[in-house]
Amino acid sequence: MADTEAPAEFQIITTLRYDARLLELPGQGFPTAAWNRTPSPWYMLDYHRDRMLRAVEYFGFQSFDRLYRGEAGLRRFESLLQSEYDEKYAARRSKMWRVKVLLGHTGNTQFEFAPLSDAVQDVTPLNNLFPSCLPAPTGSDIPPSVSIDSSKPALTGSPWVIRLDVQIIKPDAFTHFKTTKRELYNDVRSRFNLTPAERTEVLVQNPDGEVMEGTITTPYFWRNQRWVTPPVSIHSHWGGNDGTTRRFALERGIAAEEVILASSITDGEFCWLSNGVRGFMPGFVRLA
Repeated sequence: MADTEAPAEFQIITTLRYDARLLELPGQGFPTAAWNRTPSPWYMLDYHRDRMLRAVEYFGFQSFDRLYRGEAGLRRFESLLQSEYDEKYAARRSKMWRVKVLLGHTGNTQFEFAPLSDAVQDVTPLNNLFPSCLPAPTGSDIPPSVSIDSSKPALTGSPWVIRLDVQIIKPDAFTHFKTTKRELYNDVRSRFNLTPAERTEVLVQNPDGEVMEGTITTPYFWRNQRWVTPPVSIHSHWGGNDGTTRRFALERGIAAEEVILASSITDGEFCWLSNGVRGFMPGFVRLA
């Protein structure tokens, strides 16, 4: 439960991917698929449910907790999402959707479906959703795509541009838990004149000059021959969001936690980004 008074008017949210291809995933040899080893079009749904439950416990939205905890609760959550999709969206052309789940303090649940653009559908191979590892940097030149040796599933994709915001964000519960109170992040994106369709991310930093996260992604940095991502504990001063794909990467040893100073980031540095809609994406830092 929150130990400080929280604003009354906000909703806990999570944003995930509906992808009809995932129904066929169990037979395609993805050992890292976790929840999606059983047929389901909902990308990492168990992690999204778990993240909402942690926020529910902190903010005291107990009705959701009672309904959706445990394996039976997860199936109930999936059924709720699937019913919404079947009733309103199944007949439409798009088979890939960005789905936002919004939970109010009284337990009321809302859904917002938006079809993923053709560009997003075309450039998101299944390997980018369930990687077994992330390719290390190979040089300073930007390649048209990024891949690894043929002994492991390849990750591909057009690189993102990664910027660094020099203004400071003070961590709090609303930077750690994902809610509709996203003015801080919206302001950052507005300063950089970004639209949702752009392949550009902005890293934000806390008052100690440590990278917290991106405005819509988890970043990964190559340090000491391994991929690392900033810590996000609610009990510390770091305060970034505990993302679903971040959890995926940490639990599978794809990345580790490490404090990243904003001053250590270099122009042209190769990084990875991830989120619960697009999976894992390559990117290059542009400081100018």
